[in-house]
Amino acid sequence: MENVQRYEEILRIFEDKDIRMTSTRKAVVDVFINHGGHMNAEEVYRRTESEKIGLATVYRTIEILKANGIIKELFVNGERLFELGARDNSRFHIHFSCNRCGRLEEYNGALLLNHLVNLKRIVERDWENEVEDMRIVLQGTCKTCLEER
Repeated sequence: MENVQRYEEILRIFEDKDIRMTSTRKAVVDVFINHGGHMNAEEVYRRTESEKIGLATVYRTIEILKANGIIKELFVNGERLFELGARDNSRFHIHFSCNRCGRLEEYNGALLLNHLVNLKRIVERDWENEVEDMRIVLQGTCKTCLEER
């Protein structure tokens, strides 16, 4: 049910901005909604192969989705990754990238959210900036790799 609501929300964004929801755009949106996680453009392309969509079209669609706040872009270990954007604080999270195995994990929770909201307030108050988005990737060695030492 949540996937249907998310799709309807994305449709509203497209309608509000007079962007057509073509079959190829729908196929790319479906990948983000149904598969979640972090994907590069090539992974999105592979998941849409049955739709006969070209890689260039996937890249163009990703740029449209990114420009309209539907997906977020992350740079992890020199790679561009994309994920469905957060609708509210319930999806807010930070990322942890393991330098040894390459695993990318997400962490969230009320305490973490409180700390990040405080960080946002400090940046806005002390440096008179307006924070619109946060993308945080912590890097180090994950628990599994530490245990393998």
